[in-house]
Amino acid sequence: MVRARAGEKDTLREAQNALGVAPGTVEAVLGSPKSLLAGQPAGPTEFPLNKKLRDELTKTMRDLNRFWRAPMARTLRAEAALVNARTVTLMGLIAAHRVRDANVLNERYIQPAADKLKAAIITADGRLGREIKAADATAWRATLGVIGAAGVLLVLLIVGMATARRRRLRAEVEQGVLRDSERRLRALVQHGSDMITVVKPDTTVIYQAGAVGLMLGCAPGELEGARLTAWLDPDDVAALMELCATPATASAELRLRHRDGNQRTCEVHATNLRQDPAWEGIVLNIWDVSERKELEERLRHQAFHDTLTGLPNRALVLDRAEQMLARARRQQIPVAALYVDVDGFKHVNDTFGHAAGDELLQTVAARLMTVVREGDTAARLGGDEFIVLLEGSTLDAGPELVAERLLEVLREPYEMSGKLGRQLTITASIGIAVGAHTDADELLRDADLAMYDAKVSGRNRYKLFESNMYSSSQDRLTLEMDLGEALERQQFFLLYQPTFDLRSESVTGVEALIRWRHPTRGIISPLEFIPIAEDSGLIVPIGRWVLEQACRQASIWHDRGHRIGMSVNVSGRQLDEDDLIEDVRQALQDSGLDPAVLTLEVTETTLMRDPAAAADRLHQLKQLGVRIAIDDFGTGYSSLAYLRQFPADALKIDRSFIGGIATSKASAALIHTLVQLGKTLDIETLAEGIEDQAQLQTLQRESCDEGQGFLFSRPLDVSAVEPFLNAAQPAAPIASQ
Repeated sequence: MVRARAGEKDTLREAQNALGVAPGTVEAVLGSPKSLLAGQPAGPTEFPLNKKLRDELTKTMRDLNRFWRAPMARTLRAEAALVNARTVTLMGLIAAHRVRDANVLNERYIQPAADKLKAAIITADGRLGREIKAADATAWRATLGVIGAAGVLLVLLIVGMATARRRRLRAEVEQGVLRDSERRLRALVQHGSDMITVVKPDTTVIYQAGAVGLMLGCAPGELEGARLTAWLDPDDVAALMELCATPATASAELRLRHRDGNQRTCEVHATNLRQDPAWEGIVLNIWDVSERKELEERLRHQAFHDTLTGLPNRALVLDRAEQMLARARRQQIPVAALYVDVDGFKHVNDTFGHAAGDELLQTVAARLMTVVREGDTAARLGGDEFIVLLEGSTLDAGPELVAERLLEVLREPYEMSGKLGRQLTITASIGIAVGAHTDADELLRDADLAMYDAKVSGRNRYKLFESNMYSSSQDRLTLEMDLGEALERQQFFLLYQPTFDLRSESVTGVEALIRWRHPTRGIISPLEFIPIAEDSGLIVPIGRWVLEQACRQASIWHDRGHRIGMSVNVSGRQLDEDDLIEDVRQALQDSGLDPAVLTLEVTETTLMRDPAAAADRLHQLKQLGVRIAIDDFGTGYSSLAYLRQFPADALKIDRSFIGGIATSKASAALIHTLVQLGKTLDIETLAEGIEDQAQLQTLQRESCDEGQGFLFSRPLDVSAVEPFLNAAQPAAPIASQ
């Protein structure tokens, strides 16, 4: 009975120990992402640390249930699992840079669940304490009777046995210690990694033993009679003399010269034993700490430098930014921070692998260093983000000039190692923050906001920070969160803009154009939300929906006798996805649409990011039987050699070239060149943005094949397309209307 009660008490105490660490573990799990929720960038340990803390909470609750079988223990385990699961979701949102979503999740779901868990822990602790107290009282009463009868006899027996054993061991130890101590001490001194040197106050060596050969390159006893200062760095002689003058003990770090000319950094501990007849000198215990010093220096460098590029890391650049701002306040000198983000880095990583991505980052770092002057700083913050700190004379011509130079050197093509003949052209978006700021975090934050604005504005450019970028950033974040729910809530719809044969001026097809009917903002232009969808990856499911809807609608019109083509835009993010081929195949299969009716439009700029990979993907699409059109042609600087790689059926001439063709000879000549290029390559040409008769007549004279624009028709709602088609057959010439 005593054993059973004692076992029950011990088990309950184990449960109480497990429960005792639970509140702190819960607080640690909740506190880990607080800095990230405040918008601070994630360090390399943030996510592994949070996972470790969640694992500790899970283990704590598992231990509690193992030792305490009460229903309340199972309830605590379930509530802890809920907190862990929601924290996993929270960290995923932070990793995706969706900090606002993460804050909403934290406030609405994680904190309430955690509060409930902590309250339950307090209740369970009280109940567990009462159970332990009851078990303890029962065990104590049962034990008292046994102890009263046997305790005295047991104590006497133990004391007697211990006394006898102690006497035997003392005799054996005393005999062995005297015999072995001298032998052990001698071996320790002679073969240890330390050097023991006994010197007189003037540093004359009396005795040496230990690692003399390793530290000085001499045999033990060779230096006896010589002065140790002869083997010391001249700058450290005074320190050694102070050690020899110590009345008791002292320590210092000295540099000894090896016989081969190299120096050893040593830690020296001096003990004054001049009054001891066995020594009659100062005993110096000397340890070689050279390797430790070198390791400390390497670790110090690694702590403040990026291992991939060798550039200063976030910690070091923040420190340098603080120093730069302090100098700016004292000396009234101009300062600036340029936040550089590589455009399309994810595409390189996904297409060619992380080794190619690392090579690209090293190339970017090397090119940044060719622009930055001595005294300025180029650093890598993490991922594909870099920062350049400028001050003083570097800014005489303004930070914009430096940004222009950075964009220029980064645009230069580079050949990937191991990919013979494969060249990549990269661009960057740069944000500039200038002038005095409160601290380094504020300076980098403003530069980051400006960089984001440059990326939204089209990439491959720089933007100077303006105060209204704060509100723009908040609006964009809100729009991104709403965009994540728009597809599920069926807020998207399509408009269709007709295209015309410029010879007969008859309808040849329509282009599907997406719009967003926001519940509070009304109709939102794709120019506003498509860049956000591109950056967040939402463009992939949105693009899949557009493809499905357009194919289904085209099939309906065909069944009703309207044999027109359907054009659908494909984004760069979609083109990177391997699932695009299956998405197109599935949309055609589900709708029953003839593949030849569908035209997929890809911008020239998208194709020129990586022409070889883009050509491979377009050839795969062509095998499905669809048509390929190069959209915004003339804006991506593609060469004729690259153009021949793409299996294009049509070139859509960008609207920016159409506006001045009736009044500008240069514009007219450019249109002539583009149309003739299409004829040379046996590719149809389609002009976008035709708005007046003069533009139409010029394009007709140049024999451009097709066109679209407000002169013909604005984008039409699905219900208006069929009446428009009926009215346009047979079509009256536009020029006569």
